[in-house]
Amino acid sequence: MIDTKERPKTYLQYRGLIERVERIFAEIAMNRCMVNDPFTSIAEKIYMDGPRFLECITAPRRQEPGLAKNAVDTAVISLGIAHAMGLADCTIHTLLLGSLLHDVGMFSIPQSMLPTKDLVKTEQRCILAHPIHGYNVILKKLRYHNRIGLVALQHHEYWNGTGYPQGLSGTAITLESRIVALGAAFAAMTSPCSYRPSITGHQAMNKLTGALRTQFDPDMLQVFVGFMGIYPRGSLVRLNTGAIARVIEQTELPLKPRIRILADAAGEASTEEPELTLTEEPYLGIIGEAEDKVWYTRERLYETRS
Repeated sequence: MIDTKERPKTYLQYRGLIERVERIFAEIAMNRCMVNDPFTSIAEKIYMDGPRFLECITAPRRQEPGLAKNAVDTAVISLGIAHAMGLADCTIHTLLLGSLLHDVGMFSIPQSMLPTKDLVKTEQRCILAHPIHGYNVILKKLRYHNRIGLVALQHHEYWNGTGYPQGLSGTAITLESRIVALGAAFAAMTSPCSYRPSITGHQAMNKLTGALRTQFDPDMLQVFVGFMGIYPRGSLVRLNTGAIARVIEQTELPLKPRIRILADAAGEASTEEPELTLTEEPYLGIIGEAEDKVWYTRERLYETRS
C-alpha cells in the first residue's frame, strides 16, 4: 500500500522508468549498437519497487499510449504474478527482462502499419511476424540468452493453441511467456492506442476471466485474480452506501479489498479519507465502478488526492 504523501513521488519514479525505456527503444529503432546491457538496471528497479508502481497502471489518470509504457506495465504486473507464485529470483530476473523486451520486434515493422485495425492480409502477416523479429533482436543484437528471447517469441501463444506464431498450447509455452502473455494483455487493455480507448482495470479483469480466459494458463489466471483483485488497486468504486472510494490494497477475498473513502453518497469530498478493509465490514460492499460523469473527473480526483 502506498502512503498518500508518497504517491506523487512513486508516480514520478514510474514515469522516469518509462522515459528510460523510451530512450533505449529509440536507439533500437534506429538500429544503433547496444554496447552495454541497457535493461538490467531497469529490471532491478522494478524488482525492488514494482508493487508500489501497480497503482500507477490502473489509477484514474490520463494515460498515454506507447510501447515503453506497455513494457514497464507488463513487467510490473508480471512481477506481481511471479511473487504470488513464489518463483525463484533467477526466474524472476529472466521474466522481467523478457517483459521489458516482449514487443521489441515491433520496431522491425513499418511505422505506417502501427497500430491500426484496418490492415490488409499482407500487412497482418507482417504484424504477426513481430514475435520472430523480437526473438532475433534479443539474441543477436542485445545478446541476451535464449530463455529471454522465447518470451518475445511466445508471448502471443495461447493456452488453447489459437495464438501465434507457432500455435503452441499448454505447457509447451514457457512459464515466463505464459506470465507475460497475461500481464501484457492486461497492460494493453488498460492503455489507449490509436484505434481504441483504454478500459478500466475492472473491465479488463472481466474480459480476462470471461471471454478471453481460455487463452491463458487457468492456474496462473487464478493466481492473477487473487493478487490483482476484481477491482485492481487504484480503481474507483461505489459502495452500497453510495460513497465513492479508491481501492488501495487487495485482501484474500478479490471482492473485499482495502479501500480509502473519497466522498460520501452526496458527492461531498471526505476531509479525513478513512481507510477500511471490507473483509472486516460485513454490511459494506462494492456495487460497481464509480461513474465518470459525477462530481469529479478521473484526472482531477487522482491529481488532488495524490
